[in-house]
Amino acid sequence: MRLRQTKRRWYEFERNRELTRFEEWSERNPLPGSEPTSRRSGLVNWRAVIRRDPCAYCTAAGGTIDHIVPKLRRSGPKLPQKWLNYTGACEGCNQRKGSLSLLFFLLARRVA
Repeated sequence: MRLRQTKRRWYEFERNRELTRFEEWSERNPLPGSEPTSRRSGLVNWRAVIRRDPCAYCTAAGGTIDHIVPKLRRSGPKLPQKWLNYTGACEGCNQRKGSLSLLFFLLARRVA
């Protein structure tokens, strides 16, 4: 019983010490993009970056955001982060792709 209490105290002490070290380190070395910003401004900046990207399908100038896995077809496992499902696309490719899966869209482009 005494050994268990000693281990528990040691664990708590080490945990607190490690958390303190991390907090001190993170104050000295902030991660890029971790500055406090409003949620809305972060979304606007993120979307603007994707719109500036070239089209992922034809490499023309982008301008729209496309869902790689269409929202209509999401029935399987969820993507770990929603932002992994977005890519920049030109307006023509975005309209032609519509609700097709990426594989069918690319095959249709190759045949045509």
